[in-house]
Amino acid sequence: DGTGTYVYDNKFFQYQGEWRNNQKDGCGTFTMADGGSYEGEFTNGQITGQGTRKWANGSVYTGTFVDGERHGHGVFIGADKTHYEGEWRDNRQHGEGCLTTASGVRYQGSFARHRYHGQGELTDLKGDVYTGAFEQGCVHGHATVRYSKNDVFEGQFV
Repeated sequence: DGTGTYVYDNKFFQYQGEWRNNQKDGCGTFTMADGGSYEGEFTNGQITGQGTRKWANGSVYTGTFVDGERHGHGVFIGADKTHYEGEWRDNRQHGEGCLTTASGVRYQGSFARHRYHGQGELTDLKGDVYTGAFEQGCVHGHATVRYSKNDVFEGQFV
């Protein structure tokens, strides 16, 4: 028990931080030779708890992890400036969240397995706002569309 540094045999990974029962446990930093890293909590040798994961391309996620996967609430900012804040499950956007793409499209609502799914609101690049049901990333079912020129359509989408 205590703190220390471990360099893996493959030299790609290195861990520096707290140890308990001969495992990574507590706060620590896990670095990769490609420039990526994780800094945060470890439990029984696994990345589990609150932390920040940085990728070599500049993408960053800050939030909850379970067994190395994004799981729970977190914020992801992509290298392309895509921004997502909300719930994650098994490394995918899942639950309630808000996504703004690099191009400026904004969606707020329910996600399932990394797609718009359930009730939500999508604002496209023209300023048109779709409010209603989504299924696997597409408007589906009852929705209202408020066009940027103030026209409104309400009806069923298939």
